[in-house]
Amino acid sequence: MTNRRGRLSGEGGGSSDRGRFSGTGAAFIEPGSPWQNPYVESFNSRARDELFSREVFTSITEAQVLYHDWCDQYNRHHPRGALGWLSPAAFSASCWAKPGGTRR
Repeated sequence: MTNRRGRLSGEGGGSSDRGRFSGTGAAFIEPGSPWQNPYVESFNSRARDELFSREVFTSITEAQVLYHDWCDQYNRHHPRGALGWLSPAAFSASCWAKPGGTRR
């Protein structure tokens, strides 16, 4: 059964207690709690700084197209520290270029 916000009954306010008592951890991130999911907050901050603060959108469709283009650029060509400051595309190409570089 769902409530008026579309959540299952019992979901929300008591989820932290339920997770703590069952040993599963928090499955619900409280609004205004960016420290519970820093990866998403980092991505949102970059999107805001690199796209939304610099563009003036004339329509929702234009915003969606530019956002998807930005995500593609970020996900494929943005350098990552965990990859030795290579982009995911360059890192993938370097793995294939090595002898014995096979896909798992």
